[in-house]
Amino acid sequence: MCFGCGRPLCGAAALDVGMISGMLWGSLEFHCSEEGGFVMAIGQVKSWMARKETFTPEWYHVDATDQVLGRLAAKLAMVLMGKHKPTYTPHVDTGDFVVVTNCERIRLTGTGKLKAKTYDRYTYYPGGFKRETGDSLFERYPDRILRFAVKRMLPKNALGRQMLSKLKVYSGENHPHAAQQPKAWDF
Repeated sequence: MCFGCGRPLCGAAALDVGMISGMLWGSLEFHCSEEGGFVMAIGQVKSWMARKETFTPEWYHVDATDQVLGRLAAKLAMVLMGKHKPTYTPHVDTGDFVVVTNCERIRLTGTGKLKAKTYDRYTYYPGGFKRETGDSLFERYPDRILRFAVKRMLPKNALGRQMLSKLKVYSGENHPHAAQQPKAWDF
């Protein structure tokens, strides 16, 4: 059936409509031509995908004071992947840079979670498996707790490692990225 005039379409035209409409039904309208028998697609919409050449990342600053670790990590992963933008493309790094300060003031809900959490690493020597509790790691390197949490929420491939390199975590108020003029990001 033609959307314009309401006449029934011929068999070949109906077959074309059926093949096309299965793929792009919502973006096309079909009208029969004046000569009859031909189907014209009107209003075709093309998909847009981001490219790394056309994308310029922004810089954001996040203060981690009294933020919950997992909730903050989920929001940071969303910004690093670029899912907060309408131009998100899964195979392109469309995320922004994020500078996090005061990571030593981050908190966890519940009691004893930091003591129960363990972080494993391997030194690549025989017998070099090391296991460390969360509270001892937090005392020595408070930025690694947040970095590990965000890393585990990103894709596990080369693109995820590239996204993680845009996360800058610092303990204390100061950071060396003032020249980039990061905007404050309030969650």
